[in-house]
Amino acid sequence: MAKRQIGIDLDAGTLRVAILQQEKGEPAQISLGRRTYVDETELATALKELVGTELHYGDRFATALPAREGFVRRLSFPFADPKKIAAALSFELASQLPLSIEDCVTDFQRPLPGPEGGFSVTAAAVRADGIPPLLTAFEEAQIPLQTIDLAPFAYAKGLKEQVDEGILACLQGQEITVSLVLEGRLADYRILPLPAGQSA
Repeated sequence: MAKRQIGIDLDAGTLRVAILQQEKGEPAQISLGRRTYVDETELATALKELVGTELHYGDRFATALPAREGFVRRLSFPFADPKKIAAALSFELASQLPLSIEDCVTDFQRPLPGPEGGFSVTAAAVRADGIPPLLTAFEEAQIPLQTIDLAPFAYAKGLKEQVDEGILACLQGQEITVSLVLEGRLADYRILPLPAGQSA
């Protein structure tokens, strides 16, 4: 049976779903769908319509939170051990956030050698109260969401094979992100606000 990778985009009341079917590791079919919704119940219904009620063994579901939902900081550590970084992350991030670290979910990318020794780590914090509503809709649709990433990091990761280096721009209903991608990794980005009353 073909494996499916399902990417789900939520943007200003619009649901977009991209389904990539793979056979023997090669892309076999891509299908795209779009629906609008006004609340979690409608979102759950739209998810069922676009994904289907019959899930396949090995289906992988991923979605991304809008870039404006996260606080991204670049931190320096004298070590590269992921376990040590995870243990120290909250302490290092706490003083750089406009809210309590206790109210956030955090994560980080693999460390890179720093320009002046040590290691540079890109870390992100997201308000924890913004995640449950998203999960509720997926639970109502009985869809197992395996990955929640943060835009535009999710886009760079998903397009790594197509955009190894370059400028990646994403225009959505709530925000515009322009990202610099180097060696398949998001090096920097900017969030551009939309004029009041306008959408991309």
